[in-house]
Amino acid sequence: MTHPQLAAMKARAEAAHPGPWEQGPPHNADTVNSKLGRRICEGCCRTDDPPNFAFIAHARTDLPKMIALAEAVMDECNDIICDRLIPYEARRRVEAILDIINRELAK
Repeated sequence: MTHPQLAAMKARAEAAHPGPWEQGPPHNADTVNSKLGRRICEGCCRTDDPPNFAFIAHARTDLPKMIALAEAVMDECNDIICDRLIPYEARRRVEAILDIINRELAK
């Protein structure tokens, strides 16, 4: 089961134009384009702002990877809890991990 906010992030990522994305060509350096040639944003960052360009360009591929990781961890933790095959203390720690993930997603 996924947290509603995680599901919303996944829906937004899946709705975006396919990646990967990259900084526009040198003659128009303040754009982010998909590698398929579609302009994602223009004038979205100053040309002297490489950290923001990198964040925007990599978000298209980074976010789906992080969503998949969070889902895998949450699924594994839920499987461990449901199986009830681990000692009580270990089970409590797994539940604590899930609580942390859910709190972070709720922010």
